[in-house]
Amino acid sequence: MGRLLRSWGYRVESFDSAEGFLRARLSGAHCLVVDLHLGGMNGLDLQARLAEEGLSLPVVFVTAMEDSSARQRALQGGAAAYLQKPLDERQLLETFSRLIDYLPS
Repeated sequence: MGRLLRSWGYRVESFDSAEGFLRARLSGAHCLVVDLHLGGMNGLDLQARLAEEGLSLPVVFVTAMEDSSARQRALQGGAAAYLQKPLDERQLLETFSRLIDYLPS
């Protein structure tokens, strides 16, 4: 996914875990693409943690496992999108195209 986003002109930073992302404290991050199921802290917990810390990043969730309660929780928590794997490149591009108006340049 990182290569794909880079090919569209986005700057991408990848992390091996939610905890790794939190340790990095990327002040320049404009959007977060996160898998729902991660080792350690899951994507929903990361979303909640960001909200607790007052960080308002658009979060795009991706998951291979459909879970309606997780979808509802993510969207109620302010997720910008909740996408099912395998990702359709067109769907991902449309999601980022929608977000681009809200992202700082």
